[in-house]
Amino acid sequence: MCEVFIYKDKRKVKAKKIKENEMTQVMRVKDKVTGDYLDIVDFNHMDKFFEDNKVIFKNRVGLNKEVRKYIDFSLK
Repeated sequence: MCEVFIYKDKRKVKAKKIKENEMTQVMRVKDKVTGDYLDIVDFNHMDKFFEDNKVIFKNRVGLNKEVRKYIDFSLK
């Protein structure tokens, strides 16, 4: 059981940890109230990973796709 603060909505969510990858600093939690899944990422760690692997983004859509790939790969 953990508590997650969502800045965009300015609310706290009580959630249960489902999966975690310590190496990539990615965690998937499930909201106790709504049943929604939330993926939590350490953006400093992810940004360093992209810089180290020379991943360059031309636009925001490319960034969103790479972030989704990073999360999905980390939680396999």
